[in-house]
Amino acid sequence: MGIKRRLFYAVAILVGTMLMGSMGYFIIFEGRSSYIDCLYMTVISLTTVGYGEVLGITGNVRAQIFTMLLITCGMGIILYSIGTLTAMLIEGELTGMLRRRKMEKKINALSGHYIVCGGGVSQDQGPLPCSR
Repeated sequence: MGIKRRLFYAVAILVGTMLMGSMGYFIIFEGRSSYIDCLYMTVISLTTVGYGEVLGITGNVRAQIFTMLLITCGMGIILYSIGTLTAMLIEGELTGMLRRRKMEKKINALSGHYIVCGGGVSQDQGPLPCSR
């Protein structure tokens, strides 16, 4: 799987988890809480910051079970996303992709120039091949 696809999947499942978590809280609290409060509760749960309950989860069994599932599944997804990004950085794939993009921009910006091929002759093979 290519770097762009892996990065896309990692970000997509992370964003999807945030949206599903927020929507879950919104549905559990039947729209009585604002969506931003639901999103905030999802973020502080998944990042394990734990500032405290923004929503009244204590005593609400459905919300408590949902929060436990969200934290368990969400932490796995966050760790997968961080692991994927770290692997790309360590493997140098991200650096290579950025370097290649920079080179392609420079090549596309060129105009009014000539490419000279066959300037050297190899003793064994004759003229060197030219490709573009």
